[in-house]
Amino acid sequence: MYRTVPGKLTVVLTETPAEHGMSITNAAADIHHQLQDRFPGEHLEHIEHWAATGGPAGAEHFDQVRLDPYGRVTWRRIPRATMRERFGPHITDPPTPT
Repeated sequence: MYRTVPGKLTVVLTETPAEHGMSITNAAADIHHQLQDRFPGEHLEHIEHWAATGGPAGAEHFDQVRLDPYGRVTWRRIPRATMRERFGPHITDPPTPT
């Protein structure tokens, strides 16, 4: 979670290959409503982060989640370079093993 400016929170949720159960994509509307309940009065930006799973179809990517007034969810791809500019290199670089 990042406070990018006063009154605005950006939440980046990561889906990993090892996760079982409902994906963050299928739970997008529920997650968005829970965030609104938890942070009333805040402008929320909800971003899904998909970790690399190997192969061309499994490349790491980020999608901004939007919920319209009728509850329909849409996604907009955010380039990795944009995420790095906004949040720093740690957002896309894997952690260094210790």
